[in-house]
Amino acid sequence: MKPTSILICGDSYCVTDKNFPGIHWSEQLANYNSNIKIINLAMGGCSNALILYQLYVGLKFNPDFIIFSFTDNSRYEVDNNVNAIPDFMEEESIAHFLKSRYLTNMWRENVDSVKLNVIDKWRTVVASNNFENIKNYFYITQCLLMADRLNIPFCYSLGGFSNDVNYQEEIINGNFMINFLQEFTNKELSINLWSYPHGKPYFHVEDKKVHQLFASECMRLINCERI
Repeated sequence: MKPTSILICGDSYCVTDKNFPGIHWSEQLANYNSNIKIINLAMGGCSNALILYQLYVGLKFNPDFIIFSFTDNSRYEVDNNVNAIPDFMEEESIAHFLKSRYLTNMWRENVDSVKLNVIDKWRTVVASNNFENIKNYFYITQCLLMADRLNIPFCYSLGGFSNDVNYQEEIINGNFMINFLQEFTNKELSINLWSYPHGKPYFHVEDKKVHQLFASECMRLINCERI
């Protein structure tokens, strides 16, 4: 039987931590069924723009299901190793390439201070916070619309985006836009990991029961697509 391949696109809430094995929801998801293959392209600290990029790269692996976990609007990528290329066209190599090729302003200790100052001033002095929200809404809706157009089943958590802004009131109603997220509410996960207390793991939430709930809801939606 062909394994069910699950593509994960997101930020640090989607990344496992070897110092805390067996807790993360993606590990628990893989344990539900030995026939599940996880393709995890998530990257800690990344922006919603890079999550969209993860999707476009991940489509090369012909996933059977996609899990999106979106992030807040304060994140930007900067160039790191501009000569980076994947060793192989395999998921682990592609994930490593993404982390080598780009850095995020969230990894402040690794980014040039001049670049950080420019980004900080852009965000606080120049950029329209309203339009930053709109741009991130565009990135998120493009992810969902692309998966839907390609007939790839998916589910999603708005993650840090819902913490940043009430998209219905502030973005949609306040900017007279059509709400494309509305048609996908049945695919939105009820567990938002951003709303739980943070702990030591790289993926922040150390309560295993929370990860179990997240994984079980994903699994329910995956099984619904199999029927």
